[in-house]
Amino acid sequence: MCISLIFQFVLRIIFNAFRDSEKTNALVMDSYLTVDVLFATCAFVTQFFIVLMGPDMFKKPADKDNIDLLMTIVIALGMCRFFMLFLVVESISKMLLTLKVMVADVWPFMVIMLAYYLIGTQTFSTLYQDEQNAAWEAADYVEFFNSFRATFDATMGAYGY
Repeated sequence: MCISLIFQFVLRIIFNAFRDSEKTNALVMDSYLTVDVLFATCAFVTQFFIVLMGPDMFKKPADKDNIDLLMTIVIALGMCRFFMLFLVVESISKMLLTLKVMVADVWPFMVIMLAYYLIGTQTFSTLYQDEQNAAWEAADYVEFFNSFRATFDATMGAYGY
């Protein structure tokens, strides 16, 4: 799929170079083409890395986290491509544009909550950094990601795991 998207991009460049027009031969990079190129590039790079990695790399948590991050980016870009197609349908595009305005209105609150999460995460990670071998609940706050997740869960009121 990523090869076909890259091939489509190359064909667009070739078409724009040889078209008979009095306009410029520049390639117009609209939002659809930008997301397609980003998705194709990320998917190709991710597939390349996964093919080159051996099975032992998946056993190491740090390497597996990097693979998970790459896959998350590919999936997010794929979802962006999917939802951008909905902008063509008028009734759905109104809903998506409404959601976009709602997220823009809530943006200051999201920034404040993200700052709260980061400050809480850093505070708990610093406070409980010596508790790495503890068998009690403070062990959730030792690593940054676990501390962030525990802070988020506490904010949501999920106290029973």
